[in-house]
Amino acid sequence: MPLFVAADLHLRDHTWSGRPEVSGDAAFALEQIVAHCLSARADLLLLGDTFHSVKPDNGVVRLVQAALAELLAEGRNVYYLLGNHDPVSWLDTSPELARLVRHLPTTGCQLGDHHLYGIDYRPRGIFQEMLANVPEHCDVLACHQRFREAFGWATFHASMGDVPEHVKLVMVGDIHKHVEHKGSDGRRLFYPGSPYLTRVDDDEKCGGMLVGEDLSTSWKPFLSRSVLRCRVYDDDDVLKVVRRVNDHPVTPGLPEALRVPIVIVTCYVDRVPGAGEDLRRALAGTAHVFISPVTEESRKIVEAFDGVDAGKLGDITMQMFLDAEIDRNADPVVYHGVEMLLAHVDTLEASRKLGRLCGLSEQEINEVVPRKG
Repeated sequence: MPLFVAADLHLRDHTWSGRPEVSGDAAFALEQIVAHCLSARADLLLLGDTFHSVKPDNGVVRLVQAALAELLAEGRNVYYLLGNHDPVSWLDTSPELARLVRHLPTTGCQLGDHHLYGIDYRPRGIFQEMLANVPEHCDVLACHQRFREAFGWATFHASMGDVPEHVKLVMVGDIHKHVEHKGSDGRRLFYPGSPYLTRVDDDEKCGGMLVGEDLSTSWKPFLSRSVLRCRVYDDDDVLKVVRRVNDHPVTPGLPEALRVPIVIVTCYVDRVPGAGEDLRRALAGTAHVFISPVTEESRKIVEAFDGVDAGKLGDITMQMFLDAEIDRNADPVVYHGVEMLLAHVDTLEASRKLGRLCGLSEQEINEVVPRKG
């Protein structure tokens, strides 16, 4: 029986902080996961961060229970492992939900003649120790970590060189981007990516991965809310954005709630002050507008770093934002500017300056900037 693999659902009451009107995306993604499993007669593996909180909302738990119960009623098995956002135990979250699923690191799983081994999310040192102890009869590994082959520009937990040679395929969650990597030794790694847009800087190509009993893989794209990315340099650009949104076609098959697109606008606020509010008014009811303000100072720094090999510079990365759990869905946000720069700069003062450009408080800067000697 094949296996459908999905990751990083981050199920919660409202995906977008402060935007309760943007809803329905997670439920529709879960619906598509179930549909793919049923059409392919496949079991389901959830690669972590199924929930966004260690104490998920009761409504979210009921949503998952209903979806997984449908799969079990059709004879499908459901496996899961824990990500860094998940509850410590699904049993503590809901005994009813726990009875519907199998914890992969506890039960294991067989896929044709292949044996799967699961590892819940662990800090880097512990994860490396657990990698060394993958049983020799297990040739497929499932985990929720950052691998260098897919995340080389920031802090990573391991590389394929750390994975025992008898493991031929590594299936990973955590990075909200579809990645497939094949080494010179023929061993493979993949991230299925996010099943729907959960942050404005997520990969817009949403989907999951179907894995055959012979370990063949086929990425399955999902329908998802449209995302338009625009830049506003002058007043004429404001009108261009409005026209582009109004002319944008509706994707067939989307539920009514998802037909309203997300519009992410990089506004050069030194040149067009007030453009963000103008766009929000003009597109009210037509689009969910997210404004990313960029100052002339930050623009120059961004341009100066374009083309730089991030892997060779510094240890200040976007991971600090993740570790500090700063809400990256806030509006406005300066994703392209500050987060990219924090992946490059290698001095304490530069990182603090960039934190201020981002609009972080001094307390938040102290949380995300490492102590350097």
